[in-house]
This record gives sequence, C-alpha cells and structure tokens, in this order.
Amino acid sequence: MKLWLKISIANVAVLLAVIATCGTLLLVETQNSILEMTTEQAQFEQRKLTASFYEMARYFLEEDSESIVKYSAVEYCFKQFADESSVLIGERIGEIYSNVSIMPEKLLTVDVNQPQKTLLTNADNHRILIVGSGLRLLGEDYYVYVVKDVSDVYNLIDNMILRFIVVFGIGVILGTALIIFLIRKGWGTLQIETHINELELTNKRQQLFIGGITHEFKTPMTSMILHSDTLMSADLNSDCAKNSLEHIHEQCRWLERLTQKLLKLITLEESIVLTTESISDLFDDVALSVAVRLKTDCRVSTMKIDYDLMKSLLINLVENAAKASSPDEVIVLRAYGNTLEVEDKGSGIEKEEIAKITDPFYMVDRARNKKTGGVGLGLALVKRIADAHNAELIIESEVNKGTKIMVKLTKS
Repeated sequence: MKLWLKISIANVAVLLAVIATCGTLLLVETQNSILEMTTEQAQFEQRKLTASFYEMARYFLEEDSESIVKYSAVEYCFKQFADESSVLIGERIGEIYSNVSIMPEKLLTVDVNQPQKTLLTNADNHRILIVGSGLRLLGEDYYVYVVKDVSDVYNLIDNMILRFIVVFGIGVILGTALIIFLIRKGWGTLQIETHINELELTNKRQQLFIGGITHEFKTPMTSMILHSDTLMSADLNSDCAKNSLEHIHEQCRWLERLTQKLLKLITLEESIVLTTESISDLFDDVALSVAVRLKTDCRVSTMKIDYDLMKSLLINLVENAAKASSPDEVIVLRAYGNTLEVEDKGSGIEKEEIAKITDPFYMVDRARNKKTGGVGLGLALVKRIADAHNAELIIESEVNKGTKIMVKLTKS
C-alpha cells in the first residue's frame, strides 16, 4: 500500500472518530435536554392542575356536604382545569375523572405525604409520561395525575438521529474525498521538494567529493613530481632509481585506493571496514608523504582504522598545522590510548571560528589560503573521515599559541 494512501486512511479514521464522538455526545445531550424539558412541562402542568383544583374545591365545598353532592362538586371543580391528559382518583370511590386508556395509579403509586412523582414507561406500544401527587380535601384523599403520550417526542429524537446519520455519512464522504485530494496534492508537492532536496544534497556531496579529490591529489602529486624530476634530471644508481619508482608506484596506488574510498564515503555514504593497523607504520608513511618538520610520538602499537583514510586525515592535519606555523616550526604527531593527535605552535584559531572550520569550503584566513592554494576542504574531509570511524574530533586552539587537534577513536 502506498504511503499517501496509508496517511489518507489514518486521517479518515481520525475524522470518523472525531465526528462520531462529537455527534454522539451532541445527540445524547440534545435527547436528554428534550426529555428534561418535556418532563418539566408535565410536572408544571400537574402542580398547576392540583393547586387550582384544590383551591376551587375548598371554596365551593364544605365538610358536611352529602357524599353524592360532594363527589359531583369535586368532579365539576376538577373538570374546570382538566384536559385530555388529566386523571383524578378518589380514595373511596376510585376513578372520578379520566380520558386516558391506562390506569396510572397501577403504574405510579402516590401518597398525600410524599412529593410529586414522575414515571416514564411503555404502555400499549406507546411511550407514556406519568406525573402524580396526592392531596387531602374535605377529609378524604385524592390523587391527581397527568398522563402524556410522549411517543411523538421520541419520534422526533429518532428522526433527529436519522438526519444526523445522513449528514454524518455525507460529511464523511466529502471529508474523505477532500482529505485524499489534499494529501495526494500535498504528497506530490512533498515528493517534488524531497527530490529537489535530494538533488541538492547529491550535488553538495559531488562538489565535496570532487573538491576533496582535487585537494587530496596535491600531496601525492607533489611527491611524484619530485621523484620523477629526480629520475629525469639526476644520474641515479639502480637502487635509488628503483626506490623512486617504487615510491611513485605506491603513491599512485594509495591515490587510487583513496579515491575509491572517498567516493564511497562522501558520495555513496557507505560505511567503512576497520582493520587492525600498525600506528608506527602509519606515522612513518605520513612522515614520508609530507614536506614538513615532523616529530612523532607513538605510544600505542595498533588501532582499528581504515589505513588509507586515516593516512589522509593525518596528512591533512599535519599540512594544515604547517601552514599555520613558521617554516622552522616542528609539528608533533602523537598516538596514545585511543587518541591520535596533531599539535603545532602556530597562529592558532579564534574561539568563535573553531565550530565552523570543519564546514566545507570554510576558510579562517582567506588571504593565507589564497597564497597556499587552499579551498577550505581539508578539515571538512577530516571531519567526514573521523565520523566514518565513529571518532570524536576535538579541537583546542589559542591565538598566537598554537592548535591541538585530537581524533578520539571508539575503544574496541
């Protein structure tokens, strides 16, 4: 399944959950509000009916009225305020007035000493709301009920739920279509932006690789030119000539290996394979490859490194140190613990510049780099090679006192 489709399904699921939850809560609240209003209205009507009937009956009737006269008068007074939902029950004679088909006193028992009661129930396939209370009048107990068929109210609620389901369905369909449209449109834009970013990143990697290879060519090319000039201009014995040729051959082989490894490291971003290598041999190789006054201090025998890349890293550090120092200054190359270190007593680096010097093409002293032909890639390559070794690159420097750069390898 395509990613944009998965995202669309997830968004639609969220939309469904939100609408369903909010809609259900709204429906429940609306239903409760409608039933509460209907109940309160019936309770009000029953209280009003009871009070009006009671006051009128007391005004017209007396305690010693004959029973037939009293019950006729009670019925008369009740009819003055009753409607189709009203019911009057006498304690002695039972039903006095009723136009409803049910007997509310069977469903809801009330007492003169208790407050008004309410019951919502099913009767004869109808939803019935019963409100009742008792009163004492002329020495007898009477029970007044209001019985309302609220089926229409429930039908209204059912219709409201049905309309909500229809609107919900239409909203989900339209929302789903809109989500898919927007995500597909946005996904296309995102893919274009991602592709552009990838192209820009690839271009930067290619620039760094080309610039890095050009930068790395300088040291072996200089060495090969010197040896080839010697071979062409000097009359060397066979051993010296063989040594020069072997040196040129080794430099060519190293440059070939370095080019392949930098291609994988920078452009393809492949991981490197670390092997156990002799650090004293590495230091000797670096010393032969640079034309600087170099002092080595090797206190470890082996480390797990990529020999060619680490050689390039150390040559860059040594040559950078030499550029920052006077011609007669000695550069120190050390190895101790799990750390390789290059130290000089040169011009140093401003504190605010230290964090930037490993950025590609960044140059602290542009005038000096212009004279020496630098393009600001040496330390960028150093940083990339250190990262490939999972090593920490630590730079300590003070202006006019020198710089110390340490490559702290992961302990194996």
